[in-house]
Amino acid sequence: MSRAPSAAAAQQAFAEIKALGLEPHVAEIESLGYTVIPPERVGAPKLVPELLRRMCEISKEARGQWPDLQNGTTHADAADPIERQSFLLAKGRVFEQALMNPVVQAMVAYLLGKDAVLSTCGGRIKGPGALPLMLHTDQTFHPAPLPLVCNATYLLTDYTMENGALCFIPGSHRLQRHPLPEENFHLDGLDRVQAVAAVAQGRQLRIRNPPDLAVVEAPAGSLAVWPGNTWHGAVPRSAPGLRVNLILYFCNKWLRPQEAYRECLPQEVLDRNDEQFARLVGSDIFYGWGPEGTEFDAPKAFAEARKRVGTI
Repeated sequence: MSRAPSAAAAQQAFAEIKALGLEPHVAEIESLGYTVIPPERVGAPKLVPELLRRMCEISKEARGQWPDLQNGTTHADAADPIERQSFLLAKGRVFEQALMNPVVQAMVAYLLGKDAVLSTCGGRIKGPGALPLMLHTDQTFHPAPLPLVCNATYLLTDYTMENGALCFIPGSHRLQRHPLPEENFHLDGLDRVQAVAAVAQGRQLRIRNPPDLAVVEAPAGSLAVWPGNTWHGAVPRSAPGLRVNLILYFCNKWLRPQEAYRECLPQEVLDRNDEQFARLVGSDIFYGWGPEGTEFDAPKAFAEARKRVGTI
């Protein structure tokens, strides 16, 4: 965990893990640095197709065509076949439901504590391409020994090597550093920028995977969870079709979230959810004040931040 919890907090966090039958997945995170929770344990069979449908609708609104899930023709780009969707928490109740899944909440509380906040709710639609997502940690600025952020990703389509799945270096969370170039994917002697340019020009590169790479093979409906100090990336998709996921990315509340839900989430979304939801989007954060000056009362600071940008 990211800080030493009180005895009561630690007991409560693990009681929730036990109640949901997640002990083996906590053990995998401690040992490997990641875990993949199967659909029957995630407990959201109706949620996954709804998430997939809503992300396809958002894609059509932005790009003018429904994603070609079978053949991937709508996302055919050898160098960058990924559509990135952002600020999804404001784009449908289904994303609110995904955030509040008890399994997600229990795993995040175990990794970061009860005061973690949502940093990003974003989506990825990935078509066939030639290049991998390079190994990295999510703590780009803080390669600390303990996790400051964590990731809970819903797999909305099947993950396999051919489908361009997520991948990890097991045990890398213990190294407390970022991967070195020689420990990453080998792109035929090129760096990432050079490789993108070469592929865009039609060159076929010889890609070599890092040693000990573990590729996630899991069905749609699974949930991948890992702390911010684990090395991870994704292999290229060689099969036709699209890989789709929903990323819920969390951080300690003293870190700056990537998306400004605290300030900009529509009031109607807050009105239909509970206090825990509001806390996840920043209602307990008092800093970040503006011209009005210092305000250490969290509810007042929350309201002032939203007034400042015209949300309320």
